[in-house]
Amino acid sequence: MKSIFYLGILACFYSLSPLPAWAQKMIYNREKRVFNINDKPYIGLVQVGGGDFTASDYSIRTLAGKEIIVLRANKRKGYYEVLFMATLEKGYHDDYNMSPRDAAKLVYDNDLVKGDSLDGEAKRRFMYLYGKELRPDKIDDGKYTLGDAVDEIDDVATKLFKGEGEKRDRTTRETPQTPQPPQTPTNADYQTIERNKAHPIYISFDEISQGVIVIGKYTEKVEHTAGKPVTYMQITFPNGSAVAEIKGEGILPDVYEIFTFADRRSYTFKVQVATNPKKELVQFLIDKRYL
Repeated sequence: MKSIFYLGILACFYSLSPLPAWAQKMIYNREKRVFNINDKPYIGLVQVGGGDFTASDYSIRTLAGKEIIVLRANKRKGYYEVLFMATLEKGYHDDYNMSPRDAAKLVYDNDLVKGDSLDGEAKRRFMYLYGKELRPDKIDDGKYTLGDAVDEIDDVATKLFKGEGEKRDRTTRETPQTPQPPQTPTNADYQTIERNKAHPIYISFDEISQGVIVIGKYTEKVEHTAGKPVTYMQITFPNGSAVAEIKGEGILPDVYEIFTFADRRSYTFKVQVATNPKKELVQFLIDKRYL
């Protein structure tokens, strides 16, 4: 009799408590860009980037389409930055190369979304627990870091594809350099990079390659104007001559404005959802014979 009584209490407890994520039926509908839990829409989720051994970024949205959280992969340090769009507060998640299910599980396990909006109390709890930066930059501290491993991989790749060459300085990678003003491209720039344009495009850290040939470099930064984030990219040839400047409103924009230095033209470019926007932008410049 007592066992039946205790089983009844446990049943009541679990009926009032949400089941953990592993006990839920979680399915990502890519066509509708909605993550369903137990066949009910939970959050909007847009996967951006990924492929070619690079992690995806994720835009978490309400079911009405408002972006509330951005999960952005820090590829050098091997974790995700969790950016809350309303306040621009940033937390950290010690994981890398998350799947759409992993991204939804992070939101669900921390109760960040209630109904169709961000839960303020859950966000404050998340920032209290995960608001401290993971693996901050330290130079010559005697520890082997992910940045060290990246440098070693770069050195091996340099020897394989470009000859011995000159090794990159680790302190240069760790310490941001002051950006130099772009140079005006010349016709010679467009004639010196010979490669097979049928080969696939690869983007790794700051280099753009087609096949095994480095055809350009890119830099990216996010600035805030009037409290709103704006993404800026600059594409250059390997010698530093400017090819294009690219601007988009938001952390993961769907639409970019492209300015090309060769003919000083402006384009409006809409990227396809769930693909790599950098690769699409680079392919656009190649197709237009800018790169």
